[in-house]
Amino acid sequence: MKIKTLFLLLSLSLVLVASLYSQTPQKGESKWKTFEDKKLGVSFSYPGDFEVAVGEGATSADFSITLTPKKIPDKYRDSYEFRISKGATPGGRCDSWEKATDDKPPKNWPKTKMIGGFTLNLYATAEGNMGGHTDITFGYSGTSKKGCLGLETSLRTGSAQMYAEKTYALDRKIIEASYLRLLNSYKIIGEK
Repeated sequence: MKIKTLFLLLSLSLVLVASLYSQTPQKGESKWKTFEDKKLGVSFSYPGDFEVAVGEGATSADFSITLTPKKIPDKYRDSYEFRISKGATPGGRCDSWEKATDDKPPKNWPKTKMIGGFTLNLYATAEGNMGGHTDITFGYSGTSKKGCLGLETSLRTGSAQMYAEKTYALDRKIIEASYLRLLNSYKIIGEK
């Protein structure tokens, strides 16, 4: 009898925990918004808990957009942002992006993507600095007759030994999934 009662209580506990878990937002989830700027000729989706900053003097031929989380809880030692850049002429930053291969890009990502006449190539870089952080950048960039286009993620990671209190690394898979969702939603608008 005691075993049956114990089994029943354990089963009910598991059902209750599963029910509560399914009703709470999963780690990394947020509502997404759409950014559309007809002057720049772009549209894309982004996490709703991010800030969007468009560089000064932006035009449809030459712009930079930075997307950053509004708040990363203090328990995390890392930071990241998404960047979108378009230059009026091929070369410059696009050339350096396309030559960047000193880190492994995320697994199973396509080597190239086509967006609005641009053939974008996958790249990844990693660079350590004296502060104990590592800056990891991955994304896509490419050129066309229209200039250069790049969409990237910049992730700054820190070593746990750098902090007196216990801190955690951000989940890179969630960052990569958010980046891919943004990338796959990116559209060039207003062109004929």
